[in-house]
Amino acid sequence: MTLRKSNVRVVALSCFYLLYVVIGASIFSAIEEPKERQQVKKLKSMRSHFLVKHQCVGGELHFCIICFRLSHCLQLAHSLRSWDINQTS
Repeated sequence: MTLRKSNVRVVALSCFYLLYVVIGASIFSAIEEPKERQQVKKLKSMRSHFLVKHQCVGGELHFCIICFRLSHCLQLAHSLRSWDINQTS
């Protein structure tokens, strides 16, 4: 089984493209990683400070956010239900 020139070119270009993407991703990761670590550290610090300040939340912060959004959606649904479409001004 022999490969045609066009098939060899496609395989070679695909390999070079893959290598190009991998090198670009590694360079991007090397440049952005320190900033990302700083932001994650800052976010964790803010979260722990919030949990210390608001002890009623405890470790269930995610659950509280979901409940808040759900209550907001229920209030919105209630206000839409009471809105009369046929009302004219």
